[in-house]
Amino acid sequence: RTASLEVKVTQSAGSTPTTSGSDLNAIVFGNVDTKGGHSEGPIAVGGNWNGPYEINQHSASAKIGTDTRVGLYNGGQITRGNAVKKVFNGFNAYIGGQINCILTMLGNGTVYNTVATNWFTSEESKWQSQSDAIGAMNDMRLDVSDMNNIRMDVTKNTLNGNVKVYWVDDKDLAPLKTLDIQNMTASDTVIINVEGSNVDWGWQVNAPYKNRILWNFQNVS
Repeated sequence: RTASLEVKVTQSAGSTPTTSGSDLNAIVFGNVDTKGGHSEGPIAVGGNWNGPYEINQHSASAKIGTDTRVGLYNGGQITRGNAVKKVFNGFNAYIGGQINCILTMLGNGTVYNTVATNWFTSEESKWQSQSDAIGAMNDMRLDVSDMNNIRMDVTKNTLNGNVKVYWVDDKDLAPLKTLDIQNMTASDTVIINVEGSNVDWGWQVNAPYKNRILWNFQNVS
């Protein structure tokens, strides 16, 4: 699996998180291979993480069990020789395996060599249930006829009110492209269901409310 995350997923105002994982930009329960890119919030990876990446954390932080100010929570090894992973703004990295790459902590964050691996097991069943429920919602196919510049006018999707649910095939994710989300309001939530299990993902998203976008990789194990 490869990934380049460009959006931050947060809880909507006034809602109650169902799990501590609601504070995270992304949770991956297996291994990850990244070619670069960055997130706008904390990341949790259950397996080994191979390749360079930047966790460009801002004011929000995650708490997992008793571990606080989480920027990176990695159950396995972080690898690939001279590849650099960076955690910004003084947030912490919790690593369960060996550190076999350059891990740069910017802003005096701390590296801890402990991870509650059972947390990933308990979270996986909860999030799989939520993912299945989202995948069953009425959705509209994302128009990918112009593979280099995809425009999504959310006013044309009226299937679920302000929850704008789309679906796309995994084969359409691999080519690098830009997704422009148009006419999105602060009350809209955009969900993109990805059909298939072979995900090679490197999208850039332009949207007025990036914190209200959710990618649902329902069939990726």
